[in-house]
Amino acid sequence: MLVSGLFGLLDGAELNATNIAFQIRGPQTPPSPVVIAAIDDDSFGLTGLQWPWPRTYFAQLVDKLKAMGARLIVFDVFFIDPEISKPATYFVQGETLKQVWEKYGVTPDELRAANNLDNTGTVCGGQTLTIPTSPSQTHILIRDRLDLIAERYGVSEATLLQINNLENACQIQPGDLLQIPVTGAVSYTVRDGDDVARIAGLFQINSGAIVDDHGQPAQDPLRVGQTLTVQFGDAALAASIKAAGNVILNGEIKKTLREGGLQISQEFPLPILREAALEVGITNIEVDADGSVHSIWAWDNAAREATEGPFFYTWPILAAARYANVTLEAQPRMEGFLFGQQTVPLNRRFLRVNFRGGAATFRTLSIYKVTNGDLAFEEPEAVKDKIVLIGATSVSLQDVYPTPFSAERFMPGVELMANAIDTMLTGEHLIKWSGVCADANTEVAFLRLCSIVERFPMLLSIVVSGLMGLGLLMIRQPSRAVALVLGLMVAGMAVWLIAFIGFRTEIPVVAPLFTLLLVYAFPAAERALNEEIEKRRVRGIFEMFISPEMVGQLIDQGVDAMRGKRAELTILFSDIRGFTTMSEKLTPEELVNLLNEYLGAMTDVIHRHGGTVDKYEGDLVMAFFGAPVWYPDHAERAVRCSIDMRLELARLRQKWEQEGNLAATKLEMGIGLNTAEVFVGLVGSGRRVNYTVMGDGVNLASRVQDLTKDLKWPLLITEFTQEKVKDKFNLEFAEARLVKGKTVPVGMYRVLGEKGGSTVRPAGA
Repeated sequence: MLVSGLFGLLDGAELNATNIAFQIRGPQTPPSPVVIAAIDDDSFGLTGLQWPWPRTYFAQLVDKLKAMGARLIVFDVFFIDPEISKPATYFVQGETLKQVWEKYGVTPDELRAANNLDNTGTVCGGQTLTIPTSPSQTHILIRDRLDLIAERYGVSEATLLQINNLENACQIQPGDLLQIPVTGAVSYTVRDGDDVARIAGLFQINSGAIVDDHGQPAQDPLRVGQTLTVQFGDAALAASIKAAGNVILNGEIKKTLREGGLQISQEFPLPILREAALEVGITNIEVDADGSVHSIWAWDNAAREATEGPFFYTWPILAAARYANVTLEAQPRMEGFLFGQQTVPLNRRFLRVNFRGGAATFRTLSIYKVTNGDLAFEEPEAVKDKIVLIGATSVSLQDVYPTPFSAERFMPGVELMANAIDTMLTGEHLIKWSGVCADANTEVAFLRLCSIVERFPMLLSIVVSGLMGLGLLMIRQPSRAVALVLGLMVAGMAVWLIAFIGFRTEIPVVAPLFTLLLVYAFPAAERALNEEIEKRRVRGIFEMFISPEMVGQLIDQGVDAMRGKRAELTILFSDIRGFTTMSEKLTPEELVNLLNEYLGAMTDVIHRHGGTVDKYEGDLVMAFFGAPVWYPDHAERAVRCSIDMRLELARLRQKWEQEGNLAATKLEMGIGLNTAEVFVGLVGSGRRVNYTVMGDGVNLASRVQDLTKDLKWPLLITEFTQEKVKDKFNLEFAEARLVKGKTVPVGMYRVLGEKGGSTVRPAGA
């Protein structure tokens, strides 16, 4: 984890976490006076203009915004190359039919009927309209005429019809944008009553774009017959920018890595525009390790070294400074710069943007509504004293970027910069203490080398959470440890979220939480795996003595189930008759194979009835019932097991006979059972232990097995077992014997079979 943090492999995850924090915080209403004049799809559709738009159109936009009282006008548009072969633009002026019928108080249908107009109300400028009032009146429609516009610009009416997709001259409506195919400038001869302002109005340009025969801005009073030049394109835009006096333009410093090394180029607006502008800033937007934009360049320079000049601030910084009326430092530092009385924190020239929300969070106005005058009519105060950013919001221009709020759609670059201006003006800066590399993803994505100092918060969080994880491993109760791990993770996320939302501070969250999880999970998983392996080893061992079902219960109960204790059990001893005689007729290998088959079959029967195999001694089998898993019917289980062992021996004899092993077909067995209170548990030294039973009751069971020879009955039980099972089995009293170790005779009983079943008798009995 430390190596991953040092080499930037966790940067993307940490930044994704920051995106989540933004989304949890939610969008906020921007308090700063920033408005966007959008180059949007509506403006493209309603104007019919092709990108790049004519500079004359942008000049008209600047004039409108200035007239509406915009405090600052900022272009997020490049004007690097001279304009070539772009038309002038002109908005049709005059009355609408709506204004006419409202003026005279008649209905649209009445006005159309009185003048034989079609449903679209097509009329020409200067046309006399009959007003259906009582008495009727006439009204001469005041509106631009296409023939006069063509004459004014020195083009033919047919050309205007063609370039604007019009069928007849009367189709033009007030507010329609006409494209006029003129190049650069036209000549105008001064007429009686003309002044510079009137001429500028005729061509809808700034008066500064009208020059005399000396190339100087025309001045009043004008002489009748004087020839003036009306400029469009770059000259018109420069005149509007100069007249506004509050326009900030945009440039770029490009740094390209080529074979010869780092190539640096500067791309700034045309000199005529740059000289007219209030300021010229730069722009650079680059995505971070998570694929989103979190920061913008605060400044850049045109030198190979970051500490050498000349220095250029990005235009959002310049706009904020101009609005706040503060002077920026001539030589900013990598870690910050003064902005009035406050210091703006930077990370290697990057300003962290405190995004207010996703796309369309800031007020966005369609440029078309600004230039055609609709906005001034509907909302005269819409841009008054505001910072107006002019930029593209249409996705077709591909100036959109992923941001922390871009789950649904990307954010236009101009609105991204609006967020940056808002961050500057409000002073609500984000404090980056996450250890994420400040440099944007300009190098190899998976190898983002930064200084230890910059990485320190992340590395420290990894070390602290790692130590906490190691401490949790000391807790032997898994449930408690897991609960603490989850609790610490929840607490960590809460602290991280509070730091961001409450204190605007980015701290590491993925690195420490993932470290905590890994440091605890890997050893815990290893421990669980080892315990499972040990359980399986124990299970394998005990399954050789007791049934698998019993082993599961034993493992669940733990070692307490195997500690020594006194308990009432039923003990079984079984021995083969004729084994010695048979062994003399078999080879050692045959004898071992036969014995293994016999013992395996008997063990399966014992396990099937819940018994525990204590030991094998040659052909003798010792087992007990009732431990380690307690069964109240242990005596009944032991008797039923003994009957099944006899039946299993009969099956084996039949099998051996088919195999031609005649010696084995003579085998017989004796089984003795006794029920008594005995000691049961682990017995042995530290090197070897055995789970066994001891006591006088065990010895008695062994003696009973021996008596099966004398009493010539293969299955005998004591009176103590008989008392437990007499209601389940057919029993027959054999005799009372004084066995070794007893002072009182013990009653012996033959087991004939289960009640209601057939009697089990040995061959020859």
